[in-house]
Amino acid sequence: MNTSAVRTLHLDRNSTADDRTIDITTTGARTRRPHRQEIWFYRAFDTTYLTGRPGPRDWYANIIRNPALTLHLRKPAAVDIQATGRVIRDDSQRRRIFGAIIDDLLRSPNLQLEGPPPIIEEWVAESRLVEITVTSLSA
Repeated sequence: MNTSAVRTLHLDRNSTADDRTIDITTTGARTRRPHRQEIWFYRAFDTTYLTGRPGPRDWYANIIRNPALTLHLRKPAAVDIQATGRVIRDDSQRRRIFGAIIDDLLRSPNLQLEGPPPIIEEWVAESRLVEITVTSLSA
């Protein structure tokens, strides 16, 4: 396994927006076609997550329908990681995870967030949250 690629999924408070930005490819929930888009990933409790501000997301609907996805890393080198996504629905888990993610976002010296600061209860109630498990790496 490419340890450099897996290390890329480990963020810390000094990580920049660029460090957090990857592309993902999911399978369309309706079209069954590959759907690639840019997204930030997050780390909490030694686990990788996909989420974002409250609101509907196509990638989330796609993962519900087909949990297999590809993470396309940009740094330190272009590497594709095959993974599966598990939707987190339990409010207590969501509150714990979102608390860590939001704390990291607000304390990071290298991030400038757009819009109002995240509010945990809004994220728990309305944001999508998916835990990522790496299954294999591609060249």
